[in-house]
Amino acid sequence: MLDLAPVTDTVPSPAAAATNPPIGVLRREYGYDTATVASHATAFAQGLSDAGVSATTKHFPGLGRVTANPDTSSGVTDRTTVRGDAYVQPFRAVVDGGAGFLMMSTAYYAKIDPTHPAAFSSAIVTGMVRGDLGFTGVVVSDDLGNARQVAPFSPGTRAVSFLRAGGDLVLTVNPAVLPAMDDAVLAEARAIPPFVRRSMPRCRGAAGQGRPRPAASPHAGAAPLADPARAQPHPVRVRPRPRPEPPAGGPRTVHPMAARPEEHPDPEPLETDDVRLVGLGIALWALALVVLAVLQVASVGDVQPWWLAMCVCGLALGLVGVRYCQRRRDALPR
Repeated sequence: MLDLAPVTDTVPSPAAAATNPPIGVLRREYGYDTATVASHATAFAQGLSDAGVSATTKHFPGLGRVTANPDTSSGVTDRTTVRGDAYVQPFRAVVDGGAGFLMMSTAYYAKIDPTHPAAFSSAIVTGMVRGDLGFTGVVVSDDLGNARQVAPFSPGTRAVSFLRAGGDLVLTVNPAVLPAMDDAVLAEARAIPPFVRRSMPRCRGAAGQGRPRPAASPHAGAAPLADPARAQPHPVRVRPRPRPEPPAGGPRTVHPMAARPEEHPDPEPLETDDVRLVGLGIALWALALVVLAVLQVASVGDVQPWWLAMCVCGLALGLVGVRYCQRRRDALPR
């Protein structure tokens, strides 16, 4: 299981919270200093892991100092955060605790990369997340489907830009954009094969993360969260639906909130004995038609057109029925 939490953004003060729509206005912060946020977010992630749920620290490198919400506004920019900023420390604490997932913000960070949203910035995803934090788990995007912040980009460009920057798992709350995202990602994977080889090992490793650990002494030190690089796929919780295999090692575009279309399973195939009975019934019925027509000809002594037609139809019906039943029988699993 995966929970897109904890919120690891730090809002500077209660006064700043009133002008911080994505975190402070919604009272999503754990506190107003990095030490408090770090301890609470780490404890939350640890609790999730103890319950068998993988944690996702978000929204890197932080939405606590913006004055608009990227979900509902465009051009949202953090003009304060720098590389190595103290407000990044809570994310480091959760990552050092072993969290296997990290979600990227879609805000601009003027003092780090003023030309790309964080989710599309290799300086932030690869440079800060992979490099500065040493994070080896799965990097998830914030919503790239309906967020106003990324609306200027086409759906395909959003998905490919995130993956090019170093991300692994594209998130969208709008299933309508999935076909365009899928097409763009597959085209990129075919054109640049290495593009698809780095994300799947991380995603596969994280699939088994979050399983409950054996109970430990309450006086023992806090154990780290499961290491996604060594985790094994969970044999009970993970029940993948059959689907065509993606390109080898390729990242996937996913939408965890999209409603799945209702599935209509194929009807149960007829058993072999049932097929034989159906074929026998159709053949006997056709034979009866032919016999009836022959008797009519014998009694009247003259061949009428409708009698001839009845014979032909009966024979044809019998042949079709027998052939149909043979094909159904051959299609049965051996």
